Amino acid sequence: PAVTQTKNYFAALENFQRTFAFKQGDTVLLLTDPLLDVRVTDAIMGLAKARGAQVRQLMETTSQITVVPQAAKALVAEADFVVSTWFCSILDPFFIAQRARGQRWVKITYFRDLDLLHTPQARFPLDVMGEIIRATARRYPSHGEFDLRFTDPRGSDFRIHFTQEM
Repeated sequence: PAVTQTKNYFAALENFQRTFAFKQGDTVLLLTDPLLDVRVTDAIMGLAKARGAQVRQLMETTSQITVVPQAAKALVAEADFVVSTWFCSILDPFFIAQRARGQRWVKITYFRDLDLLHTPQARFPLDVMGEIIRATARRYPSHGEFDLRFTDPRGSDFRIHFTQEM
């Protein structure tokens, strides 16, 4: 029924606003790609501006870039909050160092279409999600290099090599 849809949508919007916790005076940088639904960037920009944040956007040709473009480094270093679709956001030592100094980040992996706010996943409790992420992070070795490996019974064998710096 429409009442339930409205209730669910507002629960999803609350998660959206908690995730993108922009503050008055923040400098927000969006690192995007052309396949990201423009309504997603508009929603993020609208929330940021409503909260008094300044917003910039830098778009690369794909989300699958593996190294930070040199031109992006100064923009990233100036930002208080970075929202990124770029693959290198999770692995690049420069980005990792920015987070280590306290820069706030949201990596958009699956939220690439605004209509996803109408799904049950958009209402999943953020506190539970945060604990799942922290528990997963604790399973990674804290020293030395390692390979993160994904396999399945069909023969998939995907590995990502992590250095100590990463």
